[in-house]
Amino acid sequence: MDMGSEADLVAAARAGIADMGPRFDRDVLRETAALYAPLVRRQPGAGVRVESDLAYGDHARQRFDLFAPERAAGAPLMIFIHGGGFVAGSKTVDADFYRNIGLYFARHGVIAMIANYRLAPDHVWPAGTEDVAALVGWARGNAGWLGGDPRAVFLFGQSAGAAHVTGYLSAPDHWPGETSGVAGGIVMSGVYRAFGDRVGPGTLAYFGDDEDARRAACPLTRAAANRTPMMIGVMEFDPPDIAVHSFELAAALTRAVGQAPYFRWYEGHNHASTVYGIGSGQDEVGQDILAFIAGRRPVA
Repeated sequence: MDMGSEADLVAAARAGIADMGPRFDRDVLRETAALYAPLVRRQPGAGVRVESDLAYGDHARQRFDLFAPERAAGAPLMIFIHGGGFVAGSKTVDADFYRNIGLYFARHGVIAMIANYRLAPDHVWPAGTEDVAALVGWARGNAGWLGGDPRAVFLFGQSAGAAHVTGYLSAPDHWPGETSGVAGGIVMSGVYRAFGDRVGPGTLAYFGDDEDARRAACPLTRAAANRTPMMIGVMEFDPPDIAVHSFELAAALTRAVGQAPYFRWYEGHNHASTVYGIGSGQDEVGQDILAFIAGRRPVA
């Protein structure tokens, strides 16, 4: 059945996102998925090698799907960490969209790892950052046979996944010599502050009940230690109490480094369409990430 032209589908998606406005809940997630599924399912998968459920640790959640160009040589590697409020989410729950992220970047010459990680309340801080560290170690250790460049590992996190990415990059003392070798961090609509007003239940489940401990542990407090080149994204229709975290992180990094990070405000996107729209006709996010990766690759 003809689902309409790509332009018509993109226009419908933009209109639908605007109608939902700056909020996020299960209904918004479901409606956003319905808007982008016809666009994502049109994307090709030819020329990509896929391997599923590779292990980077002993726990059942420490698994990832690998998407690699069939002829990779010195390719950058990108590790994607999904959202889910610290207590939910999976590389297979939103299979159309997360698989599409892997296919999209592999088609553009980037080896992509779409990962699961351990979840709260069973696994609390710093489990997420430990899992990011393990994924980075796997990527570096296996870059050679994949055709990748171990010096060009990028981390891409969305929502709670962005918190885990930033938490890892902001704790170089925990992984000496590792975080300094990550070529770039890409974070979208992240949760970086775990103290003060409007702390969500998932944040409490992961960082704990003690506010002083949450303040000490959260990515915003630790941001000054991060010296990795960063790309920060916030959406026009992110809920305000989430959007403010991105501005606060950018300010903290600017003060610490003395230079503003690469910061993007995405018109017409909400909290979920950031990743759901990658590879579609509304592909500002994907194109910007590819440009960031190309611009930050180390020179031999």
